[in-house]
Parts: sequence; structure tokens; C-alpha cells
Amino acid sequence: MERLKKIADVDNSRHPSFGAEAKEIWAKRLTGANAIGGVGRPWNWAEFLDMASDLELIQGSGIGYDNVDVDECTKRGIMVCNVAEIMSESVAQHAMALILDLSKKVTLVDRIMRRTKDWAPDPDRVGFELWEKED
Repeated sequence: MERLKKIADVDNSRHPSFGAEAKEIWAKRLTGANAIGGVGRPWNWAEFLDMASDLELIQGSGIGYDNVDVDECTKRGIMVCNVAEIMSESVAQHAMALILDLSKKVTLVDRIMRRTKDWAPDPDRVGFELWEKED
């Protein structure tokens, strides 16, 4: 962010909501803006883009373009891009956490023990080893 601030005016404050009362705030912020990121879903893309006459780029805050009206942006010559791989490490870590939770039955056993108050050993509560697991 510091490198970007050296070459451009940057407003990285929180986006205002998209209710009617936020239109004035957006109009002020979009005046003269060349690029914006992480917009969300405004009340109406055409009206939103009308407020941003200098806009050249919309940077999505996720992997896809679901939150951006790409057709409307294309008509106006506004580039749309995303941040592919932005959360790939977090997603991989979460997947590993879920794999370990399921293989060791952590959540299942926790719920059983909280519900029944039964701390006795039970073979059904023992998970399985992942080592050399193929399927």
C-alpha cells in the first residue's frame, strides 16, 4: 500500500453501505477515481458507473467476477480484473483442518462428550490414520 501511495492518491477507507444515503458518499469518492477495488454489489451498476466518469479499472476482491457487471463495464471501456489465488493458502489450510477434523473425529467426539458427559473409551470415537491413505 505504501508503494501505491507514492504514485497515486489512495483512499483505502471502508466502503460506505449501498443504501440510498450512501450515494452521496460514493459520488464524492468516485469523482476523479481511476481505479477501485472490492466494490461489492451497488444499488445499480449503470448509475454507480455514471458517478465514476474517470474510472478505468475495477479490481475484484475475490476470485470471480460475480459482484461486477462486466457487460456494463465493457460497454464503458472499464477493465475488470480479479485477484486469482488471493485466498488459496487459507483455503488449503482450511481443507487440511477439515481433513484432520474428520479423520480424527474431533468435532463428532466433542459433541458426543458434551451431550452425553460420557468420557469412557469408545472404538467408534477413534479416528483413522492418514498415513498411506489412498481413498
